[in-house]
Amino acid sequence: MPPPAPGAPGRLGRRPSGTRTAAPATRRAERVADPGQRAPGNGPRGARVTRPAPPPGRHDGRGAAPRGYSWTMADHHPHSSGTPRPGSSRRTRNETPLERADRNFGELLQELRVTQTGVQILFAFLLTLAFTPRFPSLDSVQRHTYVVTLLLAVLAAALFTAPAAVHRTLFQRGAKPLIVRVSSKLAAVGLGVLVLALTGSVLLVVDVAAGRTEGVIAGVATFLVCTGLWGVLPRAIGRANGRL
Repeated sequence: MPPPAPGAPGRLGRRPSGTRTAAPATRRAERVADPGQRAPGNGPRGARVTRPAPPPGRHDGRGAAPRGYSWTMADHHPHSSGTPRPGSSRRTRNETPLERADRNFGELLQELRVTQTGVQILFAFLLTLAFTPRFPSLDSVQRHTYVVTLLLAVLAAALFTAPAAVHRTLFQRGAKPLIVRVSSKLAAVGLGVLVLALTGSVLLVVDVAAGRTEGVIAGVATFLVCTGLWGVLPRAIGRANGRL
């Protein structure tokens, strides 16, 4: 049987030796190219092109992040941690004025819960003191100290409760920043009144139990401790850190 002509396919569809095509090289080139990206237009079917890799820190726009990159919501959020809002700085939060007012009011309510507990205990003690058997034996100074201290406790309780009333009156009227400012001032005045109420309570109890001189010393010490911890110390910390 004569051999097939050069260039003609042999039996079983095999190509003669020495007539290999460039298919393997083409396949290797296609592996290097980005898979799934065919050339636009009327090019040959199966032709592929390469695209430049996306810059570090950004995905390629097809929903898939480059290798070694973790996709997060910060890539699409307009006010993420990487892109602060206009006018913000490193020492401010990325929040609107209304969001800041809501957060400040929530923190203020947490502070008022702590102080109201102390005021309630003090007020209950002073109310029951007038019905004790030894109360009629108090002298004029002690009675006046008791009345003034009781009224100071009532005033402190009213000041610490006033922010709730202000918020309820101006609720859903777009006045949250105003509510925060007024409530903060009421709380500050309430702390000052509470210092006086605690001073009077200690003065009265120590005066009855140990004597007038000891009562005055204990009252002055109470006033200095409360004033230092509630007023002087926070301001000193703020000045030391450049916050005041």
